[in-house]
Amino acid sequence: MGLRGLAHVAATEYGARGIRVNIVHPGFIETPMTANAPDAMRSALLDLTPLGHMGAARDVASVVTFLMSDASAYISGAEIPVDGGFTSSAGVKVMSDRIKRG
Repeated sequence: MGLRGLAHVAATEYGARGIRVNIVHPGFIETPMTANAPDAMRSALLDLTPLGHMGAARDVASVVTFLMSDASAYISGAEIPVDGGFTSSAGVKVMSDRIKRG
């Protein structure tokens, strides 16, 4: 929470100097660090992820590359989740999947 606040203050304070500040929130991303995550954890995370798969480092890198480019010149103070919809669904995917199964 502290980093989010810091980023928003920085976006406000440094905007007049042409400095843009944004936050990227990665979800569960397949990396060597997450390779040994327990199967139960992976399964639970997939159940909560609307896109139904784990992210890759390139997914995060693509967003960061966009934010560094001129194509995002008017974006500052944004928080961008790169998590397959995990934060947006608030568990609704699990409920929907269970209802569909009957």
